[in-house]
Amino acid sequence: MWFANAGSPSGPDAERGAGRALRSRRRLVGVLLRLAASVLLSLVAVEVAARLAGLRPKDELAANPNEPILHAPDPLLGWKTVPGSYVIPPYAPEGAPARVTIWPDGSRATADVPRTSGSELLLVGCSFAFGWPISDQETMAWRLQAGHPELRIVNHAVKAYGTLQALMLLEQLFAAGERPTRVVYGFHQSHEDRNVAAPRWLAMLERFSRTGGITLPYASLRPDGSIERHPPERYPTLPLRGTLASVAYVEDLLVRPAKLRVLGKRRVTEQLILAMRDLCVRHGVRFDVVLLQASAEARSAYGRFFAREKIAYADCVVPIPPELRVPGEGHPGPVIHESWTACVENRLLRTGA
Repeated sequence: MWFANAGSPSGPDAERGAGRALRSRRRLVGVLLRLAASVLLSLVAVEVAARLAGLRPKDELAANPNEPILHAPDPLLGWKTVPGSYVIPPYAPEGAPARVTIWPDGSRATADVPRTSGSELLLVGCSFAFGWPISDQETMAWRLQAGHPELRIVNHAVKAYGTLQALMLLEQLFAAGERPTRVVYGFHQSHEDRNVAAPRWLAMLERFSRTGGITLPYASLRPDGSIERHPPERYPTLPLRGTLASVAYVEDLLVRPAKLRVLGKRRVTEQLILAMRDLCVRHGVRFDVVLLQASAEARSAYGRFFAREKIAYADCVVPIPPELRVPGEGHPGPVIHESWTACVENRLLRTGA
């Protein structure tokens, strides 16, 4: 009998052992509860401090849910246009729908049907050159085509692109056999931030992307002044970012080191423009720049840069008051595109400058 009960102690010793185990468990539970309470109070304190400092949770998706999705992710460029016909609903009651046509080659329509003859003028740039969000026939590229039947205008500008992406797209087009007579790069000063993947630009892409996880390639300068390209990067997103200001603050901390690369953004942009120029020269293609938006300081600085590097350019920057913007959205409307068209014609096409 003693053998059968050897593994099951009983009596006073067993009761004392059970009591000690129960007290140990209670102490452990107490420690864990106090620890959890301490952590919770610390998190609450951090959240309160963050809000008192003026920080707020990150807004969730801010894009217009009625906008059609014209782009698809691309492992090298970040995103690319998707061929098709789209209708962009108005952003305000006084606005009108915009019709956007992306041809099979990824370029935006510049006529009712693609032209197959004439000297090709290939346009690259961002939403200003693309003509977002106005209808095909209202864009600068369409107007240039209508006014110059001797040319074949191809609009390969892409919404939200920077100089690096325009250069990479141009490299892909040349590698595929495209040989325009002339390349015109539509410059917007915000390309400087985009070229170095400025944290604020990454945050904006994350906020306005409806496809999620949008990435951006960027460039930096090596010690010898040459360009180094980096693979696409995205803004870090953490759980509860839309609820807790403290989480949003941690996200900002994660990208804080990236803010240093913004310091060299103009020099990076200049080197990318030179790379675009040199690419065109190697393929026997003329390269021009049209300034579509820039501050007075930037216009002056780039004007000196273009003169020094012997790059033909047209300064087509004009004020864009609210009444000349797309109602409820903010991009330049048809009147501004008409002004840019006249500027490009007078300063690049007719003069041959």
